[in-house]
Amino acid sequence: MSISGQLNYLARLGMAIPDREQAAHNLRHIGHHRLSGYWQPFRVQSAVGDDLAFREGTNFSDVIERYNFDVYLRSSLAEALGQIEVSARAMWASQLAVRGGALAHLNPNLFTEREYGKNLPELEQNYQRIADRGSPDWNNATIWEVTEAMSFGQLSKWYGTISDRQTRSSIAKYYDINLRC
Repeated sequence: MSISGQLNYLARLGMAIPDREQAAHNLRHIGHHRLSGYWQPFRVQSAVGDDLAFREGTNFSDVIERYNFDVYLRSSLAEALGQIEVSARAMWASQLAVRGGALAHLNPNLFTEREYGKNLPELEQNYQRIADRGSPDWNNATIWEVTEAMSFGQLSKWYGTISDRQTRSSIAKYYDINLRC
């Protein structure tokens, strides 16, 4: 269906579209399918036939406001999660460095043996893949450098394999999390 046809269809179902040009722009750049999830709360059973109509007073701009709020919320959450991730990386690396020095990731005594053996090759592979020519070779790379090569999932796995309960607790305590480790 053309953009004009989509707008006509929405209007027939009872949606007010005062600025058709702006609505057409939104349909072109956001898409009917994506926007349909935002107008679902405005849908009601039609008095005629089996089709759904829009509740009286539904306006296309209300749908766009919901969509824009969702975009803003997702963006804000992604930014906050990014800051948490950076902080978690720094805290993990710093706490392990206190216990095992700058090369703590190469000290198997800091981690559970079985998981350490599984996690280390994957971490080395990630480090080698992203290391710059000026980066130290794997055996001289500090825990802070290799932490930046970890995915967030890897960081989570490595945190879970710390053998010293006090180290895990000190990281969790920084975030005011009471873990039963």
